[in-house]
Amino acid sequence: LTPDTGAYSLILALRRFISRKGTAKLFISDNFKSFKSALLKNYFRNHDISWKFILEKSPWWGGFYERLVGLVKNLLKKAMIRARLTYDELFTLLVEVENVLNSRPLTYISESQEESFISPYHLLYGRQPSEKCFDCVESNIYGNDVREVYSKLQDVKCYFIEKFRNDYIIALQERAF
Repeated sequence: LTPDTGAYSLILALRRFISRKGTAKLFISDNFKSFKSALLKNYFRNHDISWKFILEKSPWWGGFYERLVGLVKNLLKKAMIRARLTYDELFTLLVEVENVLNSRPLTYISESQEESFISPYHLLYGRQPSEKCFDCVESNIYGNDVREVYSKLQDVKCYFIEKFRNDYIIALQERAF
């Protein structure tokens, strides 16, 4: 296993995922070549993880997650068009985006249901995250340099949250009818 292989990178990504979320027993994905490597199959076997693949040459089977991935990629590109982020800033932003995605409603919700919807966060942790995670307010951090960096991250994050909520809810409404 060498650090320059796709399987190696995928195993490292899986280790990070498992460290954050716990061990999953089943993964479902498309048929990307690196997903089918012998090294990866061995890793799954050693960790008692099943990996199921959608039917080959049938991308519509993964449409629900492909559409979400596409939406997130487009919004991040638009949100970061002028933002020059360091690795740590980008990593922080992506973790906050992950939190936004995991707190999204899984089905269309009416205004009367707004307080009681099920999200991926409920499935992962049994509760909804604190609303403090989604604040788009100025920080109390002192120092001009730090305040500027924080403000830049907040601007990108707030843009993403606003656009994601609007675009995702519209997508749910289109599917509800």
